[in-house]
Amino acid sequence: EGDPDAPINRGTLCPKGATRKDDINNANRIKRPMVRKPGSNKWEEATWEEAIPRIARLSKDTRDALQRTVELRSLPPQAVKGDFLRSRTDLRGNG
Repeated sequence: EGDPDAPINRGTLCPKGATRKDDINNANRIKRPMVRKPGSNKWEEATWEEAIPRIARLSKDTRDALQRTVELRSLPPQAVKGDFLRSRTDLRGNG
């Protein structure tokens, strides 16, 4: 039980919180990292040493791709000529 005077939940747990113990103790719960290699439709167990750098790299790649998209969409129309879009380096004046 929580604080009965709490304005949101009046001291009770939300349904997700109430079932968290069941999730943790579920015999089918995945306890090790799983990876799906490019071109495969099968998940395979991986070590944490393999998974953490891969997650970091893929997260960074996604962040960088989204940043480039935002930068290109922020360009004034005169910066885009024909099919040519300047690279991030060109946009920052570094290359």
